[in-house]
Amino acid sequence: MREQTSLSSEAVEQFIKAVGSANVVIDEVARKLLSTDLSFQPGEIADIVVCPADSKELSTCVTIAASANMPVVARGGGMSYTQGYQPELPGSLLVDLRRMDRVIEINTEDMYVTVQSGCTWKKLYEALLEHDVRTPYFGPLSGMYATVGGALSQNSLFLGSGLYNTTAESALGLTIILADGAILQTGSAAHKNGQPFYRHFGPDMTGIFTADTGAFGIKSEATLRLIEAPEVTLFMSFGFDSLEAMLHTQTILARKRICAECYGFDPYYNKSFENQGFTFGEGLAVLKDVATTEGGIKGL
Repeated sequence: MREQTSLSSEAVEQFIKAVGSANVVIDEVARKLLSTDLSFQPGEIADIVVCPADSKELSTCVTIAASANMPVVARGGGMSYTQGYQPELPGSLLVDLRRMDRVIEINTEDMYVTVQSGCTWKKLYEALLEHDVRTPYFGPLSGMYATVGGALSQNSLFLGSGLYNTTAESALGLTIILADGAILQTGSAAHKNGQPFYRHFGPDMTGIFTADTGAFGIKSEATLRLIEAPEVTLFMSFGFDSLEAMLHTQTILARKRICAECYGFDPYYNKSFENQGFTFGEGLAVLKDVATTEGGIKGL
């Protein structure tokens, strides 16, 4: 199997020692799959993929890569369609963060939650629902698979964004693995006796590491603010004769801040779906089933 990667046996053994042999991927087919996002655009294939379980293992892997002068790319749930995690340089290390999926702390007194960055939005949403709370932004349309770290890296907006804007604006603090493997804490948790309930503990270091697609550092853990879960969720849908009319209505709704999320399907994407044999009417039927049976991200 070693012949399928250009890395030396010594380098491979270092990664195996860091995360265990079951969590190191050197098979070429698997590496190609993990190195390709939903844009399906050609790109480089990572030389090796590692799947750490926590900040310590992640830090060790990045340190090994830095000492070998390897480019490092972070991958979350794999739902990017903008080549966000595709390696651009040969000889790269791809870090698959999906093992790092624990909900570390739910604090309903100070209203924050700390999770590992590989936790999916669905898992987080369901864990918080037991406490009648949720995050202000609470996931993209792909939240069953998409991760907290991935959404922060892309500064995603979708569920909850009509009132609470993008993912980054729900973030209170981050644990970051820097390019040399050093661990950086942002927000009030950086204080030796502090709790992670406040973002602006000095300059806004948290903001620097959002919307960066992982370029400035790999998000290991994230603390997000909490709000009370709404007692009732209602859904409405409208049809428009033109894209301009739809956008005009969405603008009014956004200004009045009366919708937690407000999204539309434009003619270009409707046509793309129909060309693949999936009609717009069928799509609305699916959304209706989601809304009436489960609601929101749980239904998805």
